[in-house]
Amino acid sequence: MAFASHLARDTKLERAIVVTFALAELLVEGGERVAIPGLMNPSGSRNVIDKLAQAILHDTAARPSLPPAFAPSPLSEIIVLSDFWSPMPEIHRMISGLS
Repeated sequence: MAFASHLARDTKLERAIVVTFALAELLVEGGERVAIPGLMNPSGSRNVIDKLAQAILHDTAARPSLPPAFAPSPLSEIIVLSDFWSPMPEIHRMISGLS
């Protein structure tokens, strides 16, 4: 996600963070709760962008390309933001684990 072409000034990671913040804001405005597995617990707070930013900023762990394995609650809906630049079997295993 650290890649940026010579035609773009922002990396894929920077763009993904902007999309994450915008999506989180829209979801919370719609009454949903937002979380990042292994990083931030679900929150429906109006300051969700601040909470997300603080969680991301203070995260010192080396993160793999795909999210960590976790068991979502039965009624949860999952959105995965990634460049999916991982081997297909790993992507398939991650998606199967979430479904």
